[in-house]
Amino acid sequence: MKKMKKISSYIKNLLMWLWQFPQNMLALCIEGILCEAAYREGIVGGNTMIYNDVLPTMSLGNYIFVDTMSSQKSIQHEFGHSKQSDILGPLYLIVIGIPSLLHNIVHYLCSKIGIKWNYYSFYTEHILMGKYDIRRR
Repeated sequence: MKKMKKISSYIKNLLMWLWQFPQNMLALCIEGILCEAAYREGIVGGNTMIYNDVLPTMSLGNYIFVDTMSSQKSIQHEFGHSKQSDILGPLYLIVIGIPSLLHNIVHYLCSKIGIKWNYYSFYTEHILMGKYDIRRR
């Protein structure tokens, strides 16, 4: 019985990885580019945690890149993006990933000239996040 459960879990994980193929492959490519600047720190909640000092904290499929200076709030928020990826699969990058990246860049640039707004009010930062929705805290 344990063997069947283990096989079932393996198949489920493989199907989920394939469901999120575009973002998972992008994450592996980014990890390859970072090489020595990044290190894996295990799996948390089904996500491979990759720590680095180069990229900001971000989520791509089953991988979460964590800036070593990130807050716990920021890391939890990325678990929400991972949940979005679980739900949207191959649509994630189009619906959430790219708009979130652009929003992040615009928010950063605007904050440098004194224009500020609640970062988490943009749809990509809270829709489909459930318990990881920062606005609920």
